[in-house]
Amino acid sequence: MSDLLALARRYYDAFNAHDLEAYAALLDEDVELAMDAWNLRGREAVCDSFARFWRLFPGVVGVPQRMFAADGTVVVEVRRENRVAEDAASTAHVTGGAWEIITTAEAARIVHVRGFSVPGPGDRAAVVMPSRREAYRLADEQDALREVATLVTRGSSEREVFDTVSRVIARVLRADATSLFRFEDDDTLTLVAAWTRHGVPLPIGKRRALNAQLREIRATGEPHRFEPLPDDAPFVEEARALGTRSAIGVPIALDGRVWGIVFASTEGEKPLPAGTEARMVGFTALVATSLANAQARTSVQQLVEQLTASRARVVAAADESRRRLQRDVHDGAQQRLVQTVINLKLASQALEEHPWPAAHLIGESLLHAERATSELRDLVRGILPASLARGGLRAGVESLCADLPIAIDLDVTAARLPAPTETTAYFVIAEALTNVVKHAGATSAGVKVNVEDDRLVVVVRDDGAGGADPGAGSGLTGLFDRVEAGDGTLVVESPPGGGTTLRATLPVIR
Repeated sequence: MSDLLALARRYYDAFNAHDLEAYAALLDEDVELAMDAWNLRGREAVCDSFARFWRLFPGVVGVPQRMFAADGTVVVEVRRENRVAEDAASTAHVTGGAWEIITTAEAARIVHVRGFSVPGPGDRAAVVMPSRREAYRLADEQDALREVATLVTRGSSEREVFDTVSRVIARVLRADATSLFRFEDDDTLTLVAAWTRHGVPLPIGKRRALNAQLREIRATGEPHRFEPLPDDAPFVEEARALGTRSAIGVPIALDGRVWGIVFASTEGEKPLPAGTEARMVGFTALVATSLANAQARTSVQQLVEQLTASRARVVAAADESRRRLQRDVHDGAQQRLVQTVINLKLASQALEEHPWPAAHLIGESLLHAERATSELRDLVRGILPASLARGGLRAGVESLCADLPIAIDLDVTAARLPAPTETTAYFVIAEALTNVVKHAGATSAGVKVNVEDDRLVVVVRDDGAGGADPGAGSGLTGLFDRVEAGDGTLVVESPPGGGTTLRATLPVIR
């Protein structure tokens, strides 16, 4: 306070002595204190003070209270000019110094214009130097943006980013409180972060219903001023308990929709200045980037987990297939062939001495050989049907359906397709029909296969009980794995009591 009084006394002395240079030097000494005087006394008072002062000096010409309005800026200009020629008609003017006092609805600032030149009559030349306060404000805002951007780049948690945004917005805007909300699908919003000047905790995680203004913000994505706070605003009781009188809400846009909103509020009678919304946009954009990054990380993690689980299932299925093949061959065809070999050896030994037993052994061996041949044929069909290899997908599916216990309506393209596509489609159909027979309780089913552009579309439907759940560990899980392994997609519709429709789309790789 003593420094301010001393400075004021020096201003007073310079004013009384009509000492222009001393007065200008004082302004140079501390522009920020002059700025404080502007804020404390008001624009009109300071303008009048400057105008009265400049009029005291000989050689000061022009209209001291001339106001230039452009882009919301108001300028009060006074100029000190000296004649350099005796003939008034050809007078040129030397600008020895000028002050512009500039205010905007956002903030007041004093700009010192220096210039020494001899322009033509009516012209003026100047070099503009912004005040220290304006430079400090911009630097503080950039520091705050960098602080948030660093957290976003580092992949910090949403909670850390939200809390930091709430704190730094309040610091940069000199707001009394800030809050960050997420819009929900049920016409409500949830408080996810907040900061208050008094340190009063707000109910993080609480959800409240939207009012008309917030519905409009969510629909339009445009900022909105609440001056004063409406009675039906969410969390209005908590805001008024803090002394909040007005607030500004700026939406957070994510993937073409309004994800949430950031509020900055003040307790004073004067609302936050114009342009506050634009200053908040930089922070909401960083929040959106953080959310998008988090979603991308989550999606990648889910994809990795799905691929890992799918690979494990494929490996397990392959192991089980090998074990089943070994068991079927060992317990079936191999045993029969071993028995056939033994019988043929016994028959060979007994053929000369006991013809009748030998004939019986030979007949039994033929029976075992025929059964072994049939079982091996079934095994080969399960591995890769000969009808599929020879006649294509239609022939393979027809051969498959011939032995099924229910009626199958077939509409399968006759076109030959690349072997990988035909094989994948065949086993999708085979597994789907196996599920129909074992689990659906259906009396009929249908298979339709056709080529659409460069994709093969396979549809298998039945009139069974429905209610199939792909996530319940049913046979559909193997189908999903098989289709995804072939770079395809699988969609299952199975309403309870309405049958099941399976639609697989596979690429046709030529």
